[in-house]
Amino acid sequence: MDNDSVLPYLSTVIKSFNSMYLEFNSNYYLEHPNQLNLKKTYVSHCELDSNFNSTIITYLNCVPDFLFENNNYFELQTTKYGTFRARTKSLESLYVKIHHYSQKELTEGGAPINKCLNDLFGSRIILPHIRTKLDLITQMLANLKNSGIIWRYYIRDKNDNYFAIHCYFKQDNFTFPWELQIWDYNDEANNIKAHEAHEEQKRVTI
Repeated sequence: MDNDSVLPYLSTVIKSFNSMYLEFNSNYYLEHPNQLNLKKTYVSHCELDSNFNSTIITYLNCVPDFLFENNNYFELQTTKYGTFRARTKSLESLYVKIHHYSQKELTEGGAPINKCLNDLFGSRIILPHIRTKLDLITQMLANLKNSGIIWRYYIRDKNDNYFAIHCYFKQDNFTFPWELQIWDYNDEANNIKAHEAHEEQKRVTI
């Protein structure tokens, strides 16, 4: 993939991902309406709530069935450019994250559910030239945010050898967000190591 192809292709990926997300929402919430405002409800309020836990399990079980027959998902998985990977969050990882954020609330204040559980379905696209095109990509993401396609995004570039752009998709405060990460090919190995270390750190709070 050459330099000039990165931006239009990435824009197509993001729009396709958003379309897939909205289609899932239209199907899922028709059968499983949610009255819980995920922005105003804190993680600590729900950590031990059996109804909330049941809702999460139902959600996680429905995502794979939807993806299996979704054309957008198939096209992303079979792309000839870069690598696309995706997963639904495991229950173990989910409960670790909920507990981690619940403990953080003790010192840092309330953590809304839609901030904690923003990657029940998470994916990453790994492409060349992300770093060299970062300014243009950031401008593109700002335009997509302004047009309502992306809810929010940020660049994570800390001193832990991890570099990625995290994009989140949210329809409203009653729908769980999805996450799409954008990685540069050259950062893949370091990102995986840093991610594994980050996940292990969360587990030590249990």
